[in-house]
Amino acid sequence: MDKLTTFRIGLTLAAVLGLMPLTLLFIVGCIGFFFPMFVISEQPLFAIPMALGLMSISLFGLWSCWKIYLLSMAEIPVVPNRRLLICGVAVTLIWGGVLAGFTHKFAQLVYIFMMPGLLSAALLWHTLRRERQAG
Repeated sequence: MDKLTTFRIGLTLAAVLGLMPLTLLFIVGCIGFFFPMFVISEQPLFAIPMALGLMSISLFGLWSCWKIYLLSMAEIPVVPNRRLLICGVAVTLIWGGVLAGFTHKFAQLVYIFMMPGLLSAALLWHTLRRERQAG
């Protein structure tokens, strides 16, 4: 097995362990929490825009994590929108810290919320290093 294949296997394991739990939690949260808000008529006027804002922050963070994962899987990585991905990593780290702060009594949830930001930061660093070495 060459180095790239071993690296890709490690990336896939990291994505399954680091990104997949929060992605599944986000999907379940959207179905179980956000979507019923649209059918309950007693909600205050600010609840739906606030929920959509929170959902969009989470969606942007998860999108950037999976995008960085896909870029890092490339044989010769090319990062076209570097600033957007760096912003996505920063948003994911900050948002994960905020959510982990709210759930600090449950250690497993702290790890689940912090892992995508840390993993995407490491993946982006490694991808940018590989891009610099290749070019």
